[in-house]
Amino acid sequence: MLAQSPTSLPLELIDSVDSGLHNTWITETADKSSPCAQESGAEVLMTELVDEADHRIENGSGTRGNDRPKRGNVVVELPFSTLTQSASHYEGFVPPAPEHSEIRALGALLGELGAYGKDGDDVELELNHFSIYIDNSTFPNELRPLQHLISRTVKCMFFDGVLQNERGKFYLRRVPFHKLPVGNYGQLTHTVGDQIWILSKLNEDLGRKIYYKLRMPAPEYRRFHIPFLWIADLAKHVIDYCEYRQERNARVILRDFESRFNTWMLSMHKSSVVFNKWHAANVHTDFRGPLIASMDYIFAQANGINPEITSWHHVWREVKSFDHYQPNLGSYLSLGQGEMPHHVEIAPRGLKNNTVSQTIVTPYVHNLFSHMVFGKLLEPKKATRSVEIEKTKFIKNTQSMYTQPRTFRSVRRTSTDRITFIESIALGDVISTLPDDDATTDTRWKRGVSRHHQGEYHWYGLVQKVHQASNGKRSFDVLWLYQPIDTPCSGMKYPWANELFLSDNCTCHPSIGKVQGHEILSTHEVEWFGSPSTAAEFFVRQTYVASDCRWTSLRKEHLVCGDENAFSQEPDPPNQYRTSDTVLVETKRMHLETFIIECLFEEKGRQYVRMRRLWRRKDVDKDARSAPPNELVYSQELVEIEARKIDRRCLVRAFHPHEEIPPPYNRNGTGDAFFITHQEIEEGGVTEYRPLDSAHLETFRQGFDPSYNQFKKLQGLDLFCGGGNLGRGIEEGGAVEMKWANDIWKGAIHTYMANTDPAHCTPFLGSVDDLLGHALEGNQGMPSPGDIQFIAAGSPCPGFSALTFDRTTNHQRKNQSLVAAFASYVELYRPLYGILENVPKMVDSSGFRDSCVFSQLVCALVGLGYQVQVLFLDAWSFGSAQQRTRVFLAFTAPGLRTLKAPNVSHSHPDNMPLHRLGKMSCGRPFDSRKRVPTPFKFVSMRDAVGDLPDIQDGKADYCVGYPDHRLSIYYTPAMRKQLQHIPTHPYGINFSKSWWGTAGLPRVMTRTERDLFPVEGTQRVGQNSKGWGRINPNGLVGTISTQCLPTDLRTGQVNHWEQNRPMTVMEARRAQGFPDHEVLVGSRADQYRVIGNSVSRHVALALGLAIREAWLGTLWDEDVGAVPAVEASRQNYASLNEIFTDSSENASRSSTPGSVGIFTPATSESVAPLESEIHRKRSLPVHVELIAKRHRRDIKPDEFVLVE
Repeated sequence: MLAQSPTSLPLELIDSVDSGLHNTWITETADKSSPCAQESGAEVLMTELVDEADHRIENGSGTRGNDRPKRGNVVVELPFSTLTQSASHYEGFVPPAPEHSEIRALGALLGELGAYGKDGDDVELELNHFSIYIDNSTFPNELRPLQHLISRTVKCMFFDGVLQNERGKFYLRRVPFHKLPVGNYGQLTHTVGDQIWILSKLNEDLGRKIYYKLRMPAPEYRRFHIPFLWIADLAKHVIDYCEYRQERNARVILRDFESRFNTWMLSMHKSSVVFNKWHAANVHTDFRGPLIASMDYIFAQANGINPEITSWHHVWREVKSFDHYQPNLGSYLSLGQGEMPHHVEIAPRGLKNNTVSQTIVTPYVHNLFSHMVFGKLLEPKKATRSVEIEKTKFIKNTQSMYTQPRTFRSVRRTSTDRITFIESIALGDVISTLPDDDATTDTRWKRGVSRHHQGEYHWYGLVQKVHQASNGKRSFDVLWLYQPIDTPCSGMKYPWANELFLSDNCTCHPSIGKVQGHEILSTHEVEWFGSPSTAAEFFVRQTYVASDCRWTSLRKEHLVCGDENAFSQEPDPPNQYRTSDTVLVETKRMHLETFIIECLFEEKGRQYVRMRRLWRRKDVDKDARSAPPNELVYSQELVEIEARKIDRRCLVRAFHPHEEIPPPYNRNGTGDAFFITHQEIEEGGVTEYRPLDSAHLETFRQGFDPSYNQFKKLQGLDLFCGGGNLGRGIEEGGAVEMKWANDIWKGAIHTYMANTDPAHCTPFLGSVDDLLGHALEGNQGMPSPGDIQFIAAGSPCPGFSALTFDRTTNHQRKNQSLVAAFASYVELYRPLYGILENVPKMVDSSGFRDSCVFSQLVCALVGLGYQVQVLFLDAWSFGSAQQRTRVFLAFTAPGLRTLKAPNVSHSHPDNMPLHRLGKMSCGRPFDSRKRVPTPFKFVSMRDAVGDLPDIQDGKADYCVGYPDHRLSIYYTPAMRKQLQHIPTHPYGINFSKSWWGTAGLPRVMTRTERDLFPVEGTQRVGQNSKGWGRINPNGLVGTISTQCLPTDLRTGQVNHWEQNRPMTVMEARRAQGFPDHEVLVGSRADQYRVIGNSVSRHVALALGLAIREAWLGTLWDEDVGAVPAVEASRQNYASLNEIFTDSSENASRSSTPGSVGIFTPATSESVAPLESEIHRKRSLPVHVELIAKRHRRDIKPDEFVLVE
């Protein structure tokens, strides 16, 4: 639409609106009837508005909304306006012009109304000092941006403002409208500019083409209007681009807006000043985020201009209708009447008896899970013969990757004479004894009880040494053999009744009681390196490392206790460092710094290292105070220290100063990954920091090159993929490529595919049951066994989460049963590696051990021969700013190198408790935490989101440059008033603390303020409620859930610490680790749901690096093809006689118990356990804390020796 332009804006109105714009507008008094003059005026307007919207982007000055000066004068910035209603609705308002009704004003401005607007000519009046609002019972007279006009919940908008032309001006109130014509579309114009009009309901009803051109907004409405003008230009460029592509018979897709759209815009409009300012305001050249955030408005504009634009291009299907990726599985199962999706996020009340579909499982899994509470939902299905042949072939190929050991057996002693029987017991025999009784000994080992365990419960041990006392009585040191009930399998159903696990728990330490001859019940025939088909009484194929809560394939070294390294997961020998290693050293209490080992030497029997310090750039370079915390500087300082002071290795890679840093090096230290760009140079007593000299690259082992892909990656299947945070994080480790992704929710699948290459990943939109059913039948398009080498799954958590009100509904039983479906995928595809994630509540406490889904899954995977490890990981330990704790089950095919638990990179907050994970049948926890030194302080919410602009109450609903920095909920006036009365200091205050008070903080809320909240008696206002809670910016935010509920009693601590609003989508995604460049499609509520359903990206990346190290054998810039994924090659041997060597029976032998193992910081005990807690046998009177030998004492300043 092109309309006549009016004359210039009267100076008296300019002064009343904003004197700051005076000089700009008085220069625009020329005739604007020509297109050139019209565009010039539009450019002036847009330039001024964009400058006001985001001046901070252009010059970098000013303080961000979430930042505060660290020292000096206190600065209080007053916002221009925080009103949510027009100033005209407040008492005492003085209209800037005489007030008239709309029809009277039109008569005065246009004369006889009937003479205008009916002959096809458009009539234009100016609208100044305007404010736009909606009016309903929930949001009375609330200011809204104009893009909300197309919202389904907004049927009509109103404006108050000054309507004028050269004949006069009048103030109008509450003028309804629902049409907003916008002009200047077309590739030849650079901006919409001032070509925006309102067609009032009166003029529309009368059929008159009288339009009100929007000029200057009222002061309180500027914060709403400025972002809309940016969106209006975005809509213009998007529609112009779609027409341009359509003219060339090319369909526009979402990926075009990542870079191609930007290139096209620059080619068309780079000569325009206003366009360049508009373009710069977006911060990035990727326009996918702004497109998605403004999709409803842009779609409505496109559909109004040319409906073919919205039907012909695919982009709308990707981000609007979500039908670009169609359900491609077909329904394998018929759904019950009114059935909801298989894994719903929140189970509505009253659905207990609703029908849900059956969960497809393999017969093996059905046998193990059918006794569970959801057993009736399981439907067993066999694979076709062709699929079974493919599976068998893949298993054999996997086994060929490592040397298969020959089996051999421990013999059974058959003497009937007791004395002769005891004397016949030799090294390598397997004995049994009754378990210790905690009533008569101090053992803390609990006797497990299980309805699935048949027969008497005995302890089994592999004889390591025979002792004979002076009176002739014999005693024995043994390596204990565990039954499934002694492990995380606990009391659940295990598939093989004759399988035992060798352990790292022995009796060889002097403080541990020996097995006395009279305690031995029998000896047993055991097939070592055997299988379930053995004819022996028992078979052993795995070792259970009790100290790490993990299984590992049985190796020759495991059969003799005393060698801690036998159970190490390190590719390089632990504590054996070499020149050029980059390492972390505890320089002050609980803090690690980075060094390069220059040389190693011995002095007086001790090993020392000479190291070069790598400074943190932000700490030494005054020109780089905002450098990432993991950016280093190559320094001139050398130090010497004992080698035992080194904590561990770390990754350091060099980059050019202006080179884009790829993951994992761009994630602020997650995974112990650092990068270096500069070196320290001293000239004339002045220290400077210059780009790193290439000669220094030879002085240290560089971390791996993310761009190097000349090796075979593991092909992955991402089940319950959600938005892809888990899968992409694992991919960023560099060893896995997700080739298939599955989710039942189309919003999740479309988000997943928006951030991956569709040419390399096939999405399966549908239930896991449909996918598994088709895969078992070997249907076309389904991956076959051998295609998938890695499976990741973040299975639905509502069936286990404490936030689910009723976990006994059929829908939640269905969610629980999907763990059995996951086990079926593993049983079908036999991947080399895999990871399952869920909430800690999945690991039931001791009171529910006979119904623990987690332990039953462990039984299923270990029963298949997988090396399984339980990981208890906190998101904050890897750089997330949220309190998110999850349990992970990692598994590795037999014989392959297992992934080790990721090292903690970020510190444990002081106020966070050291929890334990569940309790096994034997009484030990599955896992627990402890404090360890780290190279980084935990990331607070201020650290994570402090750079985001201040959006006040979020009502403007768009932040230029940060499209996801908007609320995910309808923020009602009542909620806003309530939050205004929650103090901002001290940090972390909520309603409960404000009204009820707390230790050191008396009640601060008045009775009048209290009346704004719900009446007493409701849980949300109880003393233990977190409702209306403000986030502590110096701490962590609570676990991000699928909905932002600022008044909820359990998850309500989600409100900004200073701004009166809940957390935005952008703040939630920052806490969850979504990189800023990735996009989330769908509505804001959909986006928040994707975020809440995700795995922390920080944890996913750390796991991805662990998988890389396991698969390739290294994380450093080496020839990865030279390091196989298998464990050290096993030697063939025929009997235990080749392993054990006898010694004098009376010789005193003291060996370190293998049970100490290697505690991984992320999954270790919070306190050093006593021997009676670790070991089965009662301890001797003197308790020895074996763990202490692995504790490093703090390095004192005088222990560093500076090398001149």
